[in-house]
Amino acid sequence: MKRNDLFLRRRTNLTTLSDEQLADFNFAHTVLMDATAVYFEDAREQTVEIRGSRHVAVKSTGFGSMCVTVVLATTAMGVKLPPLVIWKHKNGSRKIEKVGGTYVAYQPKAWADSELLCNWIDTVFPRVVQANGKALVWDSMRAHISKKVNAKCAAREIAMCVIPGGLTVWGT
Repeated sequence: MKRNDLFLRRRTNLTTLSDEQLADFNFAHTVLMDATAVYFEDAREQTVEIRGSRHVAVKSTGFGSMCVTVVLATTAMGVKLPPLVIWKHKNGSRKIEKVGGTYVAYQPKAWADSELLCNWIDTVFPRVVQANGKALVWDSMRAHISKKVNAKCAAREIAMCVIPGGLTVWGT
């Protein structure tokens, strides 16, 4: 271990939920949420060309960097909530509109910021907000753990469960 500059470390803290806290969570009202970027074009590095060609052109539509953010959520029982698609718009109002079975919002950088998340909590799952034993499970993105979102969840009596950064890949 010394050769690889590794050391044995002890746990400094351990956060666990008591049985009383776990019993208060209702899986039908526990929402798991994640936001991901969806790009309009899958930029390719390779193409098919005749052997011996001097120049190879990789065709592109020009939308390689254009993307939207999609917020997907489901309850712990498997009920899918309507997705939220966040489009980039210079004067993004962050007002959420329903288009078909999808919610749409606009934000200057097409991100899920704290103001948009507060609107999402009010708009997308009101039936969950009215129930007892509510919980919201999401990653540790800055907007998710902001004071504004934390206050909104506290006002709605929603328990926030934050998955530490880098560990969300093991939660799926």
